[in-house]
Amino acid sequence: MADPALAALWRMETSLLEAAASVGLEGERISTQGMVLRLISGTAMDEDARAAEMALKVLTVIRRPGDPFGAPVAALRRIEAAATPIGQTRDEGDRLEDAELPLVVEAARAWSHVPILAG
Repeated sequence: MADPALAALWRMETSLLEAAASVGLEGERISTQGMVLRLISGTAMDEDARAAEMALKVLTVIRRPGDPFGAPVAALRRIEAAATPIGQTRDEGDRLEDAELPLVVEAARAWSHVPILAG
């Protein structure tokens, strides 16, 4: 039998690593330790505060992505908000209309056999 507590720990560690890697793709560096310190103390210690904020936004979506199939507009807008760089406003002119988002999700279902393409 799988241990649920061990599985939860593994998912959290994986989420932290993914958030750090995603921020790294934006040219910012943060360690998982820096994110954990930020989460438990509310301050960035020996880490760039901007990178910590970016990582925490990504981590929030990874841990609770929403329901893209049941509520595609809310889920995709939440992901979109998390992807907005710190200190910048979202480009409202270069985004899909709310009515188009369920169509995007339905198109992704056709690729569900290839998860990376569906994403």
